[in-house]
Amino acid sequence: MTNYSKLFSTYSPCACHKKVKIADGTFSTIASVGSIPVSKTLTLHNVLNVLNLSCNLLSISKLTQDLNCLAIFYSSTCKFQELSSGRMIGSSKEVDGLYLFEDEYGPKEKLQKNCLNSILIREDQEIMLWHYRLGHPNFLYSKHLFPDFFKNKNPNLFSCEIFQFAKHHRSSYSPKDCKQSSLFTLIHSDVWGPCREPTPNGKRWFITFIDDHTWITWVYLMKTRYEVESIFQTFFQMIQTQFQMKIKVFRSENGREYFNKHLSNFFLENGTIHQSSCVDTPQQNGVAERKNRHLLEVARALFFQNKAPKYLWGETILTGTYLINRMPSKIFNFKTPLDVFTSAFPNNRLSCTLPLKIFGCTVFVHIHEPNQGKLEPRACRSKDFDVLMMQCDHALLKFNSGQESKKFKIHHQENL
Repeated sequence: MTNYSKLFSTYSPCACHKKVKIADGTFSTIASVGSIPVSKTLTLHNVLNVLNLSCNLLSISKLTQDLNCLAIFYSSTCKFQELSSGRMIGSSKEVDGLYLFEDEYGPKEKLQKNCLNSILIREDQEIMLWHYRLGHPNFLYSKHLFPDFFKNKNPNLFSCEIFQFAKHHRSSYSPKDCKQSSLFTLIHSDVWGPCREPTPNGKRWFITFIDDHTWITWVYLMKTRYEVESIFQTFFQMIQTQFQMKIKVFRSENGREYFNKHLSNFFLENGTIHQSSCVDTPQQNGVAERKNRHLLEVARALFFQNKAPKYLWGETILTGTYLINRMPSKIFNFKTPLDVFTSAFPNNRLSCTLPLKIFGCTVFVHIHEPNQGKLEPRACRSKDFDVLMMQCDHALLKFNSGQESKKFKIHHQENL
């Protein structure tokens, strides 16, 4: 094993990404495997180029097996003898407890070798110089910029500590290679929040439930993140009642709201397997994370379209969910998640589609107050969201207090 790539006469990159444990207890990556000529008669094959190795190491057992030779150790030397012919093929001297190979090259060969090494060193220095000038780019890009510098050189063998400190990142996660074949086999879930601006009902969070087979999404608004337990149980019961099915696998983030005694017992009692991502690894819950991103992108578009106040974020999230479930998806050959879902449940309530209106369109509120004049208007028009919400809250208050005859009837009209 060696860390000096200039010693190799031939080599090839190691694609296995294996590591070797070195003397200080750390693991170092094997960059390449090749051959190194030690002397005129001795060439080492299958030598590992191990990064961060401070000295060259030679395995006697592997050497004697590969070259079919005999290693004879003396007090100050070690000699290698070919078993088939008895010819001496190499020797080494003991220095400070280590056996070092003697250089058997002649003066002319030494000069040629030193000249070659100096040329290689200058080329390597030129590569590193441009690497610094260009802001430490990847050496694969440098090879395309300066192909002459990388003749007979492997860009993967170059390393830069500053590059690692500045641009080191975690390995990318491979895309999901399988999809559940039936509904509610796997449900993805994530909690988003808190929002700085609460809704009129005090909601600051929302939780998503995504079916892996159809990608149809359910969203529930929450006042606190600790409502997850009760909301999931409600969702679970709804699946059982409406579709006569059970959730087999539930995948979530590693948040505390998903891990409590009552919810864990609920999973055990109903035979549901709870899978969670590792700490600080949201990539493992990628379906739910991407769904949150999609929902927020649609919500922002609805906000910016009509300059809605921020406390209506809950309405935009619910509206965005409704629209996303009914938008074509490339994954399903441009069918909508709702189409895929209704193919299994054609008579479900989700198939009922409301007439679409522009978010933030003009609203006409029916005036149902007593003692109105015959010529008084029967509705008021409101573009102000604050006035609208106060009217809706007032109508809801009257309805809940039993004054059903005085409730407001709200009608939406698209503002074209």
